[in-house]
Amino acid sequence: GYSMDWNDYHQIDVINEFIQALADANDFARIINIGKSYEGRDMNVLAIEKAGAGAPSIWLEAGIHAREWIAPAVATFIVRELVEDYAEHPDYLDKLNWYFLPSANPDGYAYSWEHDRLWRKTRSEHGSILGCKGVDPNRNWGFHYGESGVSHNKCSETYCGPEAFSEPEMKNIRDFVMGLEPVTVLGHCFHSYSQLWLWPYGYGYNAYPENYE
Repeated sequence: GYSMDWNDYHQIDVINEFIQALADANDFARIINIGKSYEGRDMNVLAIEKAGAGAPSIWLEAGIHAREWIAPAVATFIVRELVEDYAEHPDYLDKLNWYFLPSANPDGYAYSWEHDRLWRKTRSEHGSILGCKGVDPNRNWGFHYGESGVSHNKCSETYCGPEAFSEPEMKNIRDFVMGLEPVTVLGHCFHSYSQLWLWPYGYGYNAYPENYE
């Protein structure tokens, strides 16, 4: 029911077709539209809710940096494994609900296919006198916004935007995830840079949650 495979990278329409096909083929799955991107692309979440209301939930998000094509590729492969190979690990679906956004930055992803393979940011307009577009969406969140590892230069790869949640994509994700009940036990975001597993907090070195151990 889908043309997606994992021998090549695929454009956003193919990825959305894939999650729609999983939803259509399984009565415990559905698509939730959480809003539109700056350029009007649908941001669709695959909800896998076999565990039912009240079960712990997991948020999976990929592709926040547009050029990191391996991130949605890996994440969609994991989700395919979860759903189509259910019998190999039934507890993962029987005891947990999963919410999966395959492209957190669909405009940037499309632009990286059509115009600039190394494009990283969103495609929003913020009045740059040099015509530079976009915000680094991974630096647009509200928690300790703009404190470290960011730039306020609109042409920079790490431009954090004029304010927290200036990007509609980040607002959409925030509003959806904050509405999940109960609060998610894991939020995992896929990138491609380096062989690293990063955990909170990202705003500064030696800043850890109380239970980080």
